[in-house]
Amino acid sequence: MGAESIERLVEYLRSRGAKEHTVKTYARFARKLLEACPEPTKECALSFLAQYSGKAPLTQATCAYALRAFFEANPDLGVDYRDIPLPSRVEVARKVVVIPEAVIRRVAEAEDIKVGAMIALMYEVGLRVSEVGKLLCGDLDLLEWTVYARRAKGSVSSVLPIVTDWVKDLVRAYATVRACRDPSEPLFPGRSGRGISYTRVSALVKAALAKHGYSDARPHDIRHSRGTNLLKAGVDVVTVAHVLGHKALSSTTRYLHLVVDDIRRKLEEALKRRA
Repeated sequence: MGAESIERLVEYLRSRGAKEHTVKTYARFARKLLEACPEPTKECALSFLAQYSGKAPLTQATCAYALRAFFEANPDLGVDYRDIPLPSRVEVARKVVVIPEAVIRRVAEAEDIKVGAMIALMYEVGLRVSEVGKLLCGDLDLLEWTVYARRAKGSVSSVLPIVTDWVKDLVRAYATVRACRDPSEPLFPGRSGRGISYTRVSALVKAALAKHGYSDARPHDIRHSRGTNLLKAGVDVVTVAHVLGHKALSSTTRYLHLVVDDIRRKLEEALKRRA
């Protein structure tokens, strides 16, 4: 039963368009559940979930969603997936780390040429970790200084300009070393020759950020930082949405509260100095 139920979970997730790293993560939680509960019941599943109560909020939430998906994919087990409680949004919420551009530049320039170019492009056009490996050699145009951002998660793929000088320097240097022979080759190849994997990009970027005192930052915070820094610089919301590939402006306006928080902090500091 164990292997078959895991296979059904995997098929269910893929049919819903889940990313491969999500499929692997959920399957791992499901296997651990079956090790603890060879014949899973509601009570046993809740007991298993409770073991993660002391873990990070995101880990707790991932476990809960994985169990829900497992039981939804295996209705014959007789457990209603809705009986698996989800943590509240407040509990799962994670503080976004906004990194100044000057720091991201130092991080990128301190790494080897490939990692530096990856970080530079992640910042310049707000790439997600999963989108780095999708870039092809033909997506980069050094004459027009543009890159075709192949978006994930139903976002809008588009050609975007590369305008920041230090980003141009790093990308130009990497392109010279990369020396692509075919436009269909991955711009950032992994060990297999295909596009570099999500796991590898995440590990490399997280390690690079940690070296500069940002051990609590995720690679995705580089994208958040780009959106927030552009808004702080006075760039309009529509343009920021285009840079990040957002289909709806509501996805971009959530960055505005970070800008408001920054203004509030500066005003409070100014008032304290006057007091």
